[in-house]
Amino acid sequence: MYKKITAKLFAFFEIINPLFYGVLVSFFQWKNHLKKRPKILIFTDSRGFEVTKFWNRKNPFSSYIGRLIIDYDCVVRVCPEKFTSLLDFLDFYQSLSHMSFDCVVLHCGIVDFAPRPESSFDQMLFSKQHYSVKYPIFNLINKTNRVSKVKYQNEFTYSFLNEAALKNVILPELIEIPNLIYVGINPVLSDWDGNYWRKRPENINEQLVLDAMLQKELTNSISLSNLTDSEIKIYTSDNVHYTKQGFEYIYKQLKPLLPKD
Repeated sequence: MYKKITAKLFAFFEIINPLFYGVLVSFFQWKNHLKKRPKILIFTDSRGFEVTKFWNRKNPFSSYIGRLIIDYDCVVRVCPEKFTSLLDFLDFYQSLSHMSFDCVVLHCGIVDFAPRPESSFDQMLFSKQHYSVKYPIFNLINKTNRVSKVKYQNEFTYSFLNEAALKNVILPELIEIPNLIYVGINPVLSDWDGNYWRKRPENINEQLVLDAMLQKELTNSISLSNLTDSEIKIYTSDNVHYTKQGFEYIYKQLKPLLPKD
């Protein structure tokens, strides 16, 4: 019964919070616009909010983003899709072509880079088909052109993006975005799961290869790949999503890269 109630609360706040906090973000955006503070675009996957408490579902004020909202004129998108991808970011950014930003914070990519079971890969691939004309990656990531040797839950694993798609399609788009700051990915520990309810794929840290490709090519990035085992246990709740201490760490790395008033 407890699990059912908790699940319903998570689902409820997943709907309510974007509406409530959207109004709050708009208030600070208006206030900081009048003060002529720098304009920042923030786009994240589920790592942009604290995930363990139902009242924090998609709540930007539960992470470092809240401090940016208070201090800057911010446009914010926190985990807008079930599979929030770099494709979603690029599409959203291009929809804002009438706006200019002093800084763009991109905390996204793990959904694209992490190996996932074949059925999950198929779901994500289907959900992104509407991008097939705009972003010609789908021949590159097609399973028929790839080899998988690692199974998870009795299924072969595939990352959504591979090196060819990232190098030839995604990276050229990202490089063209002025003042982009990419927030990277930390390693996943094999001997610690935190509050995650099962083991992750044994090849999960292949995600760090694509993460390193982005960091190498982008001018500004925050690397989390060198976090120690003890830091990962402090800064994350489950090897992926961040605790209060983790968000504070990211903010401290981000602060020197942000525009000055």
